[in-house]
Amino acid sequence: PMAAYSLLTRQAAAKDLRELASIYLSDADVLAILLQGPAGLEKTQPRAQKLLDRLGGLRAVMDADVRTLGPIAHAKLNAAVELVRRAVEETLRNEDGPLSPAVVSHYVLARLQNPRQEGFALLLLDKRHRLIHFAEMFQGTLDSSSVPSRDVVLRALHHQARAVICCRTTLSGCSEPLPLDLGIVQRLRTALEPVDVWLFDYLIIGDTVVS
Repeated sequence: PMAAYSLLTRQAAAKDLRELASIYLSDADVLAILLQGPAGLEKTQPRAQKLLDRLGGLRAVMDADVRTLGPIAHAKLNAAVELVRRAVEETLRNEDGPLSPAVVSHYVLARLQNPRQEGFALLLLDKRHRLIHFAEMFQGTLDSSSVPSRDVVLRALHHQARAVICCRTTLSGCSEPLPLDLGIVQRLRTALEPVDVWLFDYLIIGDTVVS
């Protein structure tokens, strides 16, 4: 790992940091780079590995509270997540469509208060399919009455949206559409068409993303 750190330091100016990291660095190495303090990477890497082993992986580390991580590590990891969220949001706000389902799903999971819980979110888009506003509509087990079509229409009209992307997150990780999803899509299309708003996409976000 330390040879990789040295390589990354030498090559960072060549702008291939991300490629090198994906090839040479383990989860513990990347975590150590984020968490390093005055002791340096050599001291931080074993701590990062112990944290991963104790909590069960990167996802658990990112979800850990301040008491588990300590205030400094907790702040650093949350800052890293926030940077990614803002970078993806900038892409969604500034680039014309078509939007990538993968980019949208990463953004939605970063915005949700509890991405480990089932829920329903809404992305409101302008006529060029750029992001105007994100709304977390519902958290919990979804049923046919969880997301009233009227609420979606009112949100779209309030933000003067021309299109919407609806996203359902699943607790099980299964992204296969259910009869419930087909019913929601039909109700939303019926409600949005009279106000000239297009249901641009309906994503089911689990271990994979289904559009």
